[in-house]
Amino acid sequence: MEEVKEEVIFKAVQEIAAMPIEEFEKLVAKIEEEQPDLMSYLSEIDGEIQKEEWGFMFYNSVLIWFLFAKGEGIVGKITRQMIEEGIEDNFQLLEGLWANQDFGGAVTEMFETYPQKSLLNFITTALAEDPILGEKNKPALFVYLKTVIDLFDKVVKTFPPT
Repeated sequence: MEEVKEEVIFKAVQEIAAMPIEEFEKLVAKIEEEQPDLMSYLSEIDGEIQKEEWGFMFYNSVLIWFLFAKGEGIVGKITRQMIEEGIEDNFQLLEGLWANQDFGGAVTEMFETYPQKSLLNFITTALAEDPILGEKNKPALFVYLKTVIDLFDKVVKTFPPT
């Protein structure tokens, strides 16, 4: 699958931000229909984390889906098992990065080989710059959102919009 480009991400952010609430609610209903396991997972963790952190995860999950759904390909379903396995894999990756003596170099290497660099960079920057999110939960938010990107990157059958 081709990489979602930075300009496409910013255009999608603007498009979602400009939506009237009714249109956004229709968008969420469509995601619930197309990705029930993903939305169910989000609903289940709603009470487990701070409201602001859940809102950040929800908004960015919607954005990620929106970006991949706008493409010309077919978006397959993400299952609960895929989510759980992906989160576990990404927590192991994060632990490996923390254990690395050269953390900065390891992160740089991960970004260089990642198929959705621009989208992961967008999420990482948003996490780093959000003043409301708690610092201790940012790694978990990163793992969850990276997992969502990974999974959509795998289940889309062609390429994203240009």
